[in-house]
Amino acid sequence: MPTFVILAHRDPELVARLARHLSPFPVVVHVDRKTQISSFQRGLHGIPELTLLSDTDRVAVNWAGFSMLQATVNAFRHALPRTPADDHVVLLSGQDYPIKPIADFARYLKTAEHQQHIRMFEITPDQTRYHRHLVGHYLQDLHLPGPLDHPRIRRIALRLVRDSLGRRKRTPPPATRFTFGSQWVALTGACVAWIVENFPTSPAARFTSRSFAPDEKTIHSMVANSPFASQIPGGIPEPFAGNGTYRMANFHVIDPSLNKIFELSDFDFLAESPHHFARKFTSQSADLADRIDAELLR
Repeated sequence: MPTFVILAHRDPELVARLARHLSPFPVVVHVDRKTQISSFQRGLHGIPELTLLSDTDRVAVNWAGFSMLQATVNAFRHALPRTPADDHVVLLSGQDYPIKPIADFARYLKTAEHQQHIRMFEITPDQTRYHRHLVGHYLQDLHLPGPLDHPRIRRIALRLVRDSLGRRKRTPPPATRFTFGSQWVALTGACVAWIVENFPTSPAARFTSRSFAPDEKTIHSMVANSPFASQIPGGIPEPFAGNGTYRMANFHVIDPSLNKIFELSDFDFLAESPHHFARKFTSQSADLADRIDAELLR
């Protein structure tokens, strides 16, 4: 059976509600180290087959930073002992919510033509935005000393870095294919084990550690340069279809804005979707979640 990994940083009640839907499948939860964990501990207590990562393995995650990958790999490492090589590790956000029964999703993973649920396209110089984000110098995990490490000051410093170093192009390592896709993927246990083992030395991982938003590049590029490359949808990266992470969703409904919070008025739209999850939800989506529970997840 699949193992679900949840990356969370807010809304402990919503995360607990998601985890209860995923149970009795194994669930691993990483809570951003910048977030107080006590409310998550209370909400997740008693859910069978659930592992909440301890402070030793929690990472302070910064938006668009490589810290997101470090948190993901830590969670993957905990998921592997529970996941057979031919089953899947599913990466979800704490702001996801199912819109179809989880058992249906588990069957879909088993019966799909492709084994690695990780759509991607190759990043090339003619894709100005994506190529700039790949080859520029970005320091999204930058921390300033002492009292200077304040969110507002840090935002100014990051903007200065982006406006200067971000425009200086680095040369990608030769014979390495770099690709882009949605962060939320499902990979076989064998593929995840390969990623965890090779993560420290992978040319793709090392290069994208200074890229912008590596959560949409690192794992995709590692898979594209791995023994599992032929197992992605279609067997090869897709043609570039235009800007927008939402275009590359694997099993999610994602609004093109990437910021929309789904609400009760979106129920019919979500109910008609062929996808299995939707994002983003917050605790303000409780009425919508109640109706989904009653009508779609029975």
